Amino acid sequence: MQAKKRTAYAYVRVSTTSQGTGHGIARQSLSPQQYAANHNFDLIETIEDVGLSAYTGKNIATGQLGKLVERIQKGEIAAGSALLIESLDVPSRMITLILGARPFS
Repeated sequence: MQAKKRTAYAYVRVSTTSQGTGHGIARQSLSPQQYAANHNFDLIETIEDVGLSAYTGKNIATGQLGKLVERIQKGEIAAGSALLIESLDVPSRMITLILGARPFS
């Protein structure tokens, strides 16, 4: 009997709009997709912030990551859901400074 898949969301971000037209979003989306496929996650949505700095917190204050946090607080995202990211500096470089980055393994 196969274990039930956990719900997952992916988050991708690039700091400039010109990066959004390059390979940054595509590359960042690939790691969570592969991780979800290999670790029994149901990846139901990819949240993107293009042109919003994580260092200044704009991605949380005005971007899709902030809206995701609101959805979690409202109970619209099920408890136990996972947020898959390519690197800890994607949501915030400040987190990287505190915790250090650990790539997908």
